[in-house]
Amino acid sequence: MQETHTLEKKDWAAKLMAIAVVVFMVSSTLVLFTPEASARTGSDDYGYTFKDNGETDGPTYSWNEIVPALGGSGTNIVSGSTDGGQGTFDLPFSFDYYENTYTTWGNGGDNGYITFGAVISNQWTPYHIPAAQLGGPAIAGGWFDGGFCRSSNPNAGVYYEYQGTTPNQKVVVTYQDQGHWYPSVYQCPGAQAANALTWQIIIEEATGNVIIQYKDTQGGYPTDNEWLTSGIQGKPGGALTGLEYVYRQSPSAVQPNTAVLFTPPPPLRNDLRLTSSLIPDPISLATDNVFGAEVTNAGVNCDVAGECTPVAETSIDVSASVFEVQETATSYD
Repeated sequence: MQETHTLEKKDWAAKLMAIAVVVFMVSSTLVLFTPEASARTGSDDYGYTFKDNGETDGPTYSWNEIVPALGGSGTNIVSGSTDGGQGTFDLPFSFDYYENTYTTWGNGGDNGYITFGAVISNQWTPYHIPAAQLGGPAIAGGWFDGGFCRSSNPNAGVYYEYQGTTPNQKVVVTYQDQGHWYPSVYQCPGAQAANALTWQIIIEEATGNVIIQYKDTQGGYPTDNEWLTSGIQGKPGGALTGLEYVYRQSPSAVQPNTAVLFTPPPPLRNDLRLTSSLIPDPISLATDNVFGAEVTNAGVNCDVAGECTPVAETSIDVSASVFEVQETATSYD
């Protein structure tokens, strides 16, 4: 049988280059899709931003212990499993948050969120933030169907403490040993319930910053961390908006010893707001009426906001419109 051989000219340089390109593309793909342990930033439409301690210029994780049995001096407000809320509690300072000012806060039972101006209960199912289910202004640190098992964790519960003096006060709220209701807490006491999550929210008076810190995110069951949702939200101009850090391990599960810093936008220049008004009631048509108004500058007195040192405001021109009532007389025959 006759054999036939076909000779082909091989361009080895082109082949090697093709191999090099393929290897480079595969390597680039591996680098592109390999997740980092953390290191994320984000922002919302209002101007809030966040950074975690995985960023080179991010916050430093520094646990603020307030649980009395562990060396702190906080107050316990939840010691068992409940979906009912607690509060409202007075804040030690007026908290400017998403264009509004709040003086009270409430806790959402064992479900991992706090709210401002009202108490929101029975919200055990987490949703993407912003979530209408939380009513309005809120901070979620570990929002999921939570619970506490004191038979396995004698210090489990929700604690809060006010620290410092004006203008550098802080509000600290800690969820100690929070587990998922089922199956961890449902099987209380037990080994699974003994391994729970611990995290805290810190609000700073001087900066308006919100810090969420995670001390322990490894629960007894995967569901302890699987459903965890965190972020901030508010209602500037009556429209719900917010900034989500994580929703059910997306984009990645929260790791232990993580700190997330939420920063408000810089203040506006001469952000004038009507604080109060005085209007005579009834308005007299026979004598002079005195009208009054208190206007507060919620911004800064700077040429360029955020680029100068704010100074005390001494004079701002304010225009006011006053209506005129024409008196008429009607005679009858």
